[in-house]
Amino acid sequence: FPSFQKLTTYVVGIKQSNGQYAYVDASSTGGWLNVLPATLLTDRARLVNPKGSTWVDLQKTIKAKTVAAIEATLSADGTIQGTQTTQYEGLAAQLFRQQQHSTEFAQKAMDSTAVNYKGTVANGQITFCPFPTPPIQPRPFATEDRLMPVEFPSLSSEMMTVNITLPEGYVLVDKPEQYNMVTTDKGVEGRLFVSQMGQKLQIHYLFNVNKVKQDPKNYPAIRQMFETFTNLGKTLLVVKPES
Repeated sequence: FPSFQKLTTYVVGIKQSNGQYAYVDASSTGGWLNVLPATLLTDRARLVNPKGSTWVDLQKTIKAKTVAAIEATLSADGTIQGTQTTQYEGLAAQLFRQQQHSTEFAQKAMDSTAVNYKGTVANGQITFCPFPTPPIQPRPFATEDRLMPVEFPSLSSEMMTVNITLPEGYVLVDKPEQYNMVTTDKGVEGRLFVSQMGQKLQIHYLFNVNKVKQDPKNYPAIRQMFETFTNLGKTLLVVKPES
């Protein structure tokens, strides 16, 4: 039996010309149309209007989207230098602005940083990780079994493309295995593949959460997928002069 006295905020639904609703929470910092705090993203929100009320799913209104592109050059001494450009949308943009202590009010955010790190050189080969930082961080899926559903903060999409120009005449020693993993209900999916065209090495990475709430029976697959892609973010590549 909820009462208005116990409410600390509410979401306003704005009916658009196409009949669909856009939602806004004016009490949140860094919000935007359809950019709500993750704590409000319930799949059963009560939409109240003069003609009555109905249930709506706020989890489908927005996702956290991150798209990153790295353009870098690998030198014969193992140094990788270049630029990473990242675009954040929705909840990812809100989180980025909070981390930057920014008061900007927008649905998107951009960031550009220098890339400068070094691999190792031995026996004429260069060993390096194509990712300056792991694209996916370890998640708290330590236990082997789970009785309760897995709930993510929101729908999310993380994409990264890495283009590394190799030293003249260098080739990839062993092409890594391509990964394309997805849960049976397509709630979580991940892809990674590496290719070389001329002197350019290209790595494509994608990881999507397509369903906020996951059935416990999917937990082993989800756990395995996160472990796999966490490790892939640390994978080392080896290049050498073409013989």
